[in-house]
This record gives sequence, structure tokens and C-alpha cells, in this order.
Amino acid sequence: MEQVDGGSNSDIKPILERLDVLEKRMVKIESLMSLEWVGERGSEETVIQKSENSSADQAESTIVEYGLAWIGSIVLFLGIVFLTSYFSSKGYPVSSTILGFVTGFIILGIAYKWSSTLPILSKVLVLCSTVLIYYLTLGLYFYNTNPLINSKAAVVTLALLVIAGQFYYAIRKGSDRQAILGAILLVSTSIIADSTPISLGILVITSFIAVALLFYNGWWRLTVSSILLVYFAHLIWLLGDPLVGNELRLVSSGQNSIYFLFTYATIYALSILVPRETIARDSIIVAVTILNAALFSLLLLITVPTLYADYYAIIFTSIAVACLALSVYLKINPVRQFAPATYASFGFAALSVAIYGFWGLPDAYFIFALQSFFVVLIALWYRSQIIVVINVFLFIVILLAYLISSDSINSINFVLSFTALATARIINWKKERLTLKTEVYRNIYLFIGISMLLYSLAMAVPSNYVTIAWSITAIILFALGIWLKNVKYRYLAIFTIIAAAIHIFLIDLANMEIGYRVIALLAVAVISIGLSLYYTKRIRKT
Repeated sequence: MEQVDGGSNSDIKPILERLDVLEKRMVKIESLMSLEWVGERGSEETVIQKSENSSADQAESTIVEYGLAWIGSIVLFLGIVFLTSYFSSKGYPVSSTILGFVTGFIILGIAYKWSSTLPILSKVLVLCSTVLIYYLTLGLYFYNTNPLINSKAAVVTLALLVIAGQFYYAIRKGSDRQAILGAILLVSTSIIADSTPISLGILVITSFIAVALLFYNGWWRLTVSSILLVYFAHLIWLLGDPLVGNELRLVSSGQNSIYFLFTYATIYALSILVPRETIARDSIIVAVTILNAALFSLLLLITVPTLYADYYAIIFTSIAVACLALSVYLKINPVRQFAPATYASFGFAALSVAIYGFWGLPDAYFIFALQSFFVVLIALWYRSQIIVVINVFLFIVILLAYLISSDSINSINFVLSFTALATARIINWKKERLTLKTEVYRNIYLFIGISMLLYSLAMAVPSNYVTIAWSITAIILFALGIWLKNVKYRYLAIFTIIAAAIHIFLIDLANMEIGYRVIALLAVAVISIGLSLYYTKRIRKT
């Protein structure tokens, strides 16, 4: 019996040790979650209740900590502003300004001291004290009937030093939100300065800092915010800076503003070169690229017609060259897969405007058609379906504009037809290289090509020979379909012969002489019967 008991104890001992370890772990978990063990029954419900109470307490604490910190800081900011204004109105402008600066720097010092113990309150106090110091600095010259400093440039420089301190704090703390405040203050300074070289120069500085911090820290929120702020401020300048009390009107002189506009766009375009180690997600860079391009294009459409109408062809040529050069660089030195095609598309769109500017309408339509074909060839090199898709829509727009706004010109008719048919052939030939997974775009080009070809023949040949010309075209298309073993060309042949038959009954029988009617009818009949025999034999053979 003693041996049995001893054996039983030795077997139970490891289990007891394991239970002891589990109990210690549970005690540790309970201590971390601030939970208490209250017995076997109802223990699970108590744990859940304690956890819910803890979450509620934490939410309440967060709301109070953030909310009261903001409320208190804003009230303190307004109180100091009103106090300095009061002393200034009583005839103590220098003393009130000194009081404001001293108070602002004291609050800033306290905020830095609390940065480790009270991080939330510290950040809010830094923000409000920075805005206070910035406001007081601008008050040395602006919005003051008796400025203490009579140099606008000097006061703007002091304000920029305050903003530089804000950016230094943002970088040191790794806070993009604090950096966004710096961007807001920079753009505010630009608007308040109300001076073209100073205002637009500050916007260049803002865009440069935002993109530099995008490369350095990956702060894409700062970049997106600065794009919106910079282009908004430039629009305010175009409207005469009404936010500072000026009359709302478009500026009458360009004052070299186009160079500043190009500078913002170029700096933001460099964001495409941000390495993947900094920002891995393509969607962020796509958003930055599209936002920059959209706002730049919007302001360009306002600026060029009103201020640079005589030079718009040269301006858009410069844009096209810059975008295409950047797209080639990005193709040779790949960073983002979408980047080369995106900038190539922007470049070709700008090139279309430049072509219109140099050649005018309707001559430009001929160049547009050749450009469309060239774009597809470029798409082969880029291996990009994006360029193909965009080119389809641009080609349709050009075709409709030509048909609606211009008289028929044979050379343009045939080049549009050739472009569409040749493009469809290239898309079918290099479908895998263009990564196209649908026949929609090819079918669009085929339909446009055959329609324009029939239209071109109807405009080019005498009316008595239209049906015959279409019939010959049907034979050529059918022969191509057999030679290339391509059913699409045989479909086009059938479509063409049906169009020829309709043309006979609606137009030829009423207007043609008897001899031409007989020739046209025989031509369509022979071709129709021949096609019918071919398909009958093919079906039987199958």
C-alpha cells in the first residue's frame, strides 16, 4: 500500500506543479487587467463587467484629458490676446507686446517641461503658444495702425523663424500633425503678406518642406495638406487676395506667377521618387500625384487664358516635354509601376493642347490622329494599358469634335480611319504586352475605323461610285480576314456589304442613272452570294 501511495504522489506532483504555474499566470493577468477574483460562481460575468467599467473609465479619461486641454489652452490663448489688445488700446503697445511674448514663451517652456509627464497637455500648449507667438510677431507690422516695426520683410522673416521652430519641434517629436500646423502658418503668412514675390515665394518654401519631410519621414498627410493649402493660397492670390480686405477680382498682371506655379507642381511631382522603404503603398503616391496634377491643371486653366494667352502653346509644350521626360526617366529607373504611364498620359494631354495652339483647327485634327497612333506605339514600350484606355477616350473626343465642328476634309477622314484600324491591329497583335484582358477597346477602334472608312469613301468618290467603292472594300476586308485568320475582319466585311445594300435602296435607286444602278446592284449581289457560299461550304465542312 505504501508503495502504491508513493507512486501516486509522484504521478500527481507534476500536475500540481503545472497547476501552480497556471495559477501564478492567472494572478499576473488579473493584476495587469485590474481584476479581482470573487469566487467560483459568477466570476466570468464579474470579469466582463470589470473590463467594461475599465474601458468606460478610460474613454471618459481620454475625453476629459483631450477636451479640457484644448478648451483650457484656447481660452488661455484668447485671454492673452485680449489682454495685450487692451493694454495696447490704453497706450502701451510696446509693454503689451512684450507681455504677450513673455507669456507665450513661459507657456512654451512649461509645455516642454511637461512633455514627459503630461504629453497630451504639453502638445496642446505647444500648439497654442506657437500660434500666440506667431500672432504677436505678425502684429508688429500687420493689422496694427501703429506698427512697432515698419518693415514688412523683417516681420515676415521673424514669423518664418517662429514657424521654423514649430517644424523643428515637429521633427524632434516625430509628429506630422505639428508639421501640418507649420504648413498652415506658412500659407497664412503668404496670404497676409499680400506681396507677389514674398507670398508666392513662401508657397514654394512650403511645398519644398512638405516633400522633403515626405522623403525623410514619410509624412504623406503633410504633403496632401500642403498641396491643398498651397494651391488654395495661389488661387487667393489670383483673385486679388480678398482675405486681407482687397477687392475680389482677377489680377491684371502675371508678375511671373507662372514660374511659381510650375515650381510647386515640379516639387510635388518629385514625390513619385519616394523610395518604397519610406512609403510602401502605391495608393498614397497615386493620390498625391493625381491631386497635384488636378489642382495644377485647374489653376493653369485660370492663369493661362487670363494672363498668358499669347504664350499658351509654348507653356503646354513645356509641360509636355517635362512630363514625357520624367516618364522616360521613371521607365528607365523604375520606382513605382504606375508612374511612367501616368506622367506619359499627362504629357500627351498637354501635347494635344500645344498642337492646337501651333496648328489651329481644322489642321490640328490631322496631327491629333497621328499623335493617337504614336501614343499606342509608346504604350507598347511602357507595357501600359492605362495609356491605351486614356487614348481611347481622347481619340473619341477628337473624332466627335472634328465631325461636329469641321467640314469634311478627305485627308483627315482617311487618317482618322487609318489610325483607328491600325491601332486595333496593334492592340490585337500585342495584347499580352499591353496587359489588356478585354476586347472592348479593340472593338471600339474597329467600329470607328470601318465607319470612318465608309464615310471617307462616301466623301471622296463621286456619288455614283460609293456603293461600288464600299463593295470593293468589303472584298478587301474579307480577304484580309481569311489571310490573317481573323474573324473580326470578316465581320467588318459583312457589315460593309450590308451598308452597301442599304445605300443602294435608300439612295442609289432614287438618284443614280440606270447603268450605274445595274452595276451597283450586280456588285452587291455577287459579293453577297459569294459570302453566302463561303459560309455555307465552311459550315458543311465543319
